[in-house]
Amino acid sequence: MSEIRFLEEATGDRWTGVRLLHSTASDSTGQPMRLCEAVAVSFNRRVALSSDRLACPGARRSLALDEDDEGLALQMSEKAGMPVRFARQIIAERPRLETAPQALVLGDIEEPDALVGHLEPLAAMKVLRLWQGHFGTRLHVELSGFLAVCSCMAAGVRLERLCLSLGCPDSREYGAIPPTKLVAVLPIGLAGELAQRRKEHANV
Repeated sequence: MSEIRFLEEATGDRWTGVRLLHSTASDSTGQPMRLCEAVAVSFNRRVALSSDRLACPGARRSLALDEDDEGLALQMSEKAGMPVRFARQIIAERPRLETAPQALVLGDIEEPDALVGHLEPLAAMKVLRLWQGHFGTRLHVELSGFLAVCSCMAAGVRLERLCLSLGCPDSREYGAIPPTKLVAVLPIGLAGELAQRRKEHANV
């Protein structure tokens, strides 16, 4: 059973895979897309997206494709009506990848780097209990209403931990995240560990 199938059966909600490529994807879409938008589309079909077609400034920063934090802070300040110094601080605190990918492939794919789910609170509780059953401790969660989904995915991949996000206005709109759902990101290695533990427990 794939890790995606395992999580869908365990939580009762849908998951998709994300793979970061350090080479081009021959079938990349020519349409610019936000990362959260590509995730939403990938629940129903495979998506290949060249990094230069990644449209959202927050996602480009989170995936180490753009280092203009000051420009992003000015945009965020104007859009959210907050002091620029607050925007700078929020951005500085958000995780980012160390190495930028050349392309992303999303969907029910082989060898993903991370799995992303749009989860009802009940499903999020189930994956949290799986995590706690494996590590025996509470999950430390850092939440942000800015760069929410994209930096959550960067944190999941880079820090190899379960990450949760309540989304941001753009990801709710473009990423089609329903008002009743939140976002979870699991690195593939951790998802495999949880699946193996569930299998071993079932065989006891």
